[in-house]
Amino acid sequence: MFNSLRQKIEEFIHSTENTIDKKFDLSPETRVKSIIKSKIRLSEKDIEEILWKFQLDLIQNDVAVETTEGILERLRNKLLHEEIERGKIHEFVMNSLREILLEVLTPDEEIDIIERIKNSEKPFKIVFFGVNGSGKTTTVAKIAKFLMDNNLSVVFAAADTFRAGAIEQIEKHGKNLGVRTIAHQRGADAAAVVYDAIEHAKARHIDVVLADTAGRMQTNFNLMEEMKKICRVNKPHLRIFVADALTGNDAV
Repeated sequence: MFNSLRQKIEEFIHSTENTIDKKFDLSPETRVKSIIKSKIRLSEKDIEEILWKFQLDLIQNDVAVETTEGILERLRNKLLHEEIERGKIHEFVMNSLREILLEVLTPDEEIDIIERIKNSEKPFKIVFFGVNGSGKTTTVAKIAKFLMDNNLSVVFAAADTFRAGAIEQIEKHGKNLGVRTIAHQRGADAAAVVYDAIEHAKARHIDVVLADTAGRMQTNFNLMEEMKKICRVNKPHLRIFVADALTGNDAV
């Protein structure tokens, strides 16, 4: 998917460069102006076709419609309202697209998790959710390492009591990191596991509880109800949804 999207972006860059080159070469008026200024400004007509094709390419490669519209609107404004210097066409198009993609992909509001934890009541409770095989348990371990590197203490809640081997997996990560894992037997009440981990953290003044949970699909009524119960009983400060990036818009 990413290779296809990258190819479409490269095609857009190439098409835009060709359009600008033709604008320089084919218009007598432009040729005269370019001798003096070596710059050109595009019109809506010049970019209409390439933007339309780029829009279709993005949507066909699973870029969300809202995101696509945001990219196209910014590109249109950039191409129409800035003069382009001959000899720097490739640089202009590449820099414009890079700047726009960074702007679109940068969150409006960043979460400083360390600051948020330090300013909240202890223990700070984080619960991880997601479909099967999305990497929740590994993500729990990675975030634990990050928090510990920032001088925060951590305890794990092995709240995936559904999958065979899930408790052993989180316990192995805990052993490698030097983190205690609170666990019950397989099939136990997941909300109770998280509750016990919170009580353990309170008693030992541990900063953060990281709760691993079972992978679940929205079609599994019992597991969806379990998720609601975990949140209702334990009131986590933060709920993190872990998804495979290749899932695309299906994750939403």
